[in-house]
Amino acid sequence: MPMSAANPDIDSFTTDERLELLDRLWDSLAKTPSGVPVTEAQREELKRRRAELSANPADSLSMEEVERQILSGKGR
Repeated sequence: MPMSAANPDIDSFTTDERLELLDRLWDSLAKTPSGVPVTEAQREELKRRRAELSANPADSLSMEEVERQILSGKGR
């Protein structure tokens, strides 16, 4: 499927420009999550994770805690 408008040479973008483009693409996809294809294996994994979270809510971390651990270099 060809891109509309100008077909940019992505390889000529700086790293920051590519990251910005990636961020914009994710934001665009997030606006219509039902349009993003999901495989049956992915559906099953999501179902498994939801069940695990429901069974063990104390084992989960907030997004803030995840970010803190990532930024501090600490894993779980």
